[in-house]
Amino acid sequence: DLLAQLGERGRGVDLPEIDITDLLSVQRVLTALKPRVVVNCAAYTDVDGCESNVEQAMQVNAEGVAFLAMITREIGAKLVQVSTDYVFDGSKGSPYQEDDLPKPLSVYGESKLAGELNIDVNPDNLLVRTQWLYGLHGKNFVETMLRLAAEKDELTVVDDQGASAQARKRLVIEVASAGENQPPTAVISGPPAGRVGDTLSFTAVGSSDVDGSIVLYVWDFGDGSQGAGRDVQKTYNQSGTFEVVLTVTDNNGAAASARLTVTIEPLAAEPTATPTATATSTPVPNQPPVAQISGPTLGEVGQVLTFSGAGSGDADGTIVAYEWDFGDGTSGQGMDIQKAYGQPGDYAVALRVTDNAGATGETMTWVTIVAPTPEPTPTPEPTATPEPTATPEPPPNQPPVAQIDGPSSGMVGQALTFSSAGSSDQDGSIVAYQWDFGDGTTGEGVDVQHAYGQPGDYQVVLRVTDDGGLTAQAEHRVTIEAEPVAPPNQPPTAWISGPLAGQVGVPLRFSGAASRDPDGEIVQYTWNFGDGGAADGVEVEHAYGAPGAYLVRLTVTDNAGAQAMGLRRVLIGDAAPDNQAPTAVIAGAGQTQRGVLVTLDASASSDPDGSIVAYTWNFGDGTSWSGVTVQKAYAQEGVYDVTLTVTDNAGATGTTTFTVSVNPLAPGNEPPSAVIAGPFSGRVGEPFGFSGGGSTDSDGGVVAYSWYFDDGTTASGADVQKVFDVPGTHAVVLTVTDDGGLNGQAVRFVVVDAP
Repeated sequence: DLLAQLGERGRGVDLPEIDITDLLSVQRVLTALKPRVVVNCAAYTDVDGCESNVEQAMQVNAEGVAFLAMITREIGAKLVQVSTDYVFDGSKGSPYQEDDLPKPLSVYGESKLAGELNIDVNPDNLLVRTQWLYGLHGKNFVETMLRLAAEKDELTVVDDQGASAQARKRLVIEVASAGENQPPTAVISGPPAGRVGDTLSFTAVGSSDVDGSIVLYVWDFGDGSQGAGRDVQKTYNQSGTFEVVLTVTDNNGAAASARLTVTIEPLAAEPTATPTATATSTPVPNQPPVAQISGPTLGEVGQVLTFSGAGSGDADGTIVAYEWDFGDGTSGQGMDIQKAYGQPGDYAVALRVTDNAGATGETMTWVTIVAPTPEPTPTPEPTATPEPTATPEPPPNQPPVAQIDGPSSGMVGQALTFSSAGSSDQDGSIVAYQWDFGDGTTGEGVDVQHAYGQPGDYQVVLRVTDDGGLTAQAEHRVTIEAEPVAPPNQPPTAWISGPLAGQVGVPLRFSGAASRDPDGEIVQYTWNFGDGGAADGVEVEHAYGAPGAYLVRLTVTDNAGAQAMGLRRVLIGDAAPDNQAPTAVIAGAGQTQRGVLVTLDASASSDPDGSIVAYTWNFGDGTSWSGVTVQKAYAQEGVYDVTLTVTDNAGATGTTTFTVSVNPLAPGNEPPSAVIAGPFSGRVGEPFGFSGGGSTDSDGGVVAYSWYFDDGTTASGADVQKVFDVPGTHAVVLTVTDDGGLNGQAVRFVVVDAP
């Protein structure tokens, strides 16, 4: 397709015309063709074959790319390298970006990554990464799957890691119907029956979407509760028949539902059966505990209410923890607990109990808190003699409320901070805080720290005492885990990037930046260049003194002392011959008239060992600009020496001079005068507005405006705009033509700064 678009401007080469693993072959072909752009599609693409032919994979995918980069740099051509997404490990979970860190998993990916690094030998390069799945021409995976699905009842697809997957004929129907979004399919898997308190697991893993992906899973358990996620758990607190409804939504908003009827049996005592002999016994799965709250449902602000979880039970074990949530942002622990609310309202009191096997049960009750009722003031009865006033007795002391705030988990030896700052006493103050950490140690104070010496589950108990001598207690469970054992150190991987060939005396730059350490960092890079030379650092330079083949060794050391070595073979040739200067040649008419355009052509100029990159003209009348072919209109008669300077890709120059005689005009018409107005300084990417509207013709009118810019672009019209892409000083040339066909020219130089 690319060659078809380019037509005669494109040239395709293949074996045996060129072998990219042979430096001389690459140099011979590209030097003869002299292309401006080389697109390298050559590669060893047998992914499985690369695993057993490592050397061949590296020669084609890495060394061959380096040879192309070297020669394209020498001839001044751009190199476009076609690479692959195999340079990534595929674990990101979202589309990769250009600056994502490569991490190949296969020899093929490693060799293609080496090729990517080697193109930097030619700074004028482009890198294109493709995903080789589907193309317009030839066979591909999608076409193969469609054909096989039409022929077979079952497909077996093997991926690069050796796993397999299966699909049936429905694949053909679903692929063929792509276009309009297809709704997803909801599938529920889970138990059809259970008992009160059982933890039932439901999954939607069998759900699917043929033309997209499922993005939302919503569950309705039929008892007023809901859930979300592909996998959920549910504990029913009452018996009955419930309909579980799963609704799935795909990435285009289409939805589908599935239903499962679940029967929940009440808890009942196991019947006593006549014992029978059995050969084996099956462990009974742990049954979760059942939470039960007893306590008031009505109270006043400030009144101390007592709630109890003593009615909770566990059919096959014991309850080890009681966790309370009072619905006003406070919580507590313990089987029996007291709470005083500070504001009127309806509050949900929730209790979660945990048994000795870690299973939990939950329940909830509501309590209504009202403002305290004021005592009625009795109407005094008249008396002749006032009775003495009795001193009122103080109200009874109210107990304090204990509250623990602190972590619920930690590590052995870690200092954990527990606080009782949330504790309160509504009619006095707390005067003592006593702690029991559950491991035989105690403490005192509002805030305490404690470090446990052994892993396990511990019950932290806080007892607070108020200024009236009453006490309250709170409990808090903390799980302590052993300090994790650090995994063994993984050695680093050494990777060398840099040229595969060079010349005597020319410094070569090598980099170890692609080296990696999976569980730490690389702290030392040591280089051995194979000729007795050595260096340290991530990036180094080295020049060889004699031709030959050398083995470059990079040894990397990680922060734990582990080492790895990388190798790279470098071919050094004789020193390059001195650059030959180019030859400047001017072709054009040596005679013209005042105001008449003369065309001067430098395309016959040549460079014996490279290419010409710049053509600069001096027209002998104080004006100059650049270009391969230029047009000049002189304003005065005379003889002018035109000087052409050409510069090659190595910086050498060649100069020649050409004489132009400008003769007088016949009477009757005078050439016009060109004038350029506009800003003459600015920045890259900003539009410059130039105007030739000030140009004049003394005996007629200006009928045409032609603009030339030294980057090779042109424009027409009295007013034009130009955006420069490269900073520097640029020439702007305006040629105006009058109604008699004569021309006038003006040139101005514009200073363009970087953005």
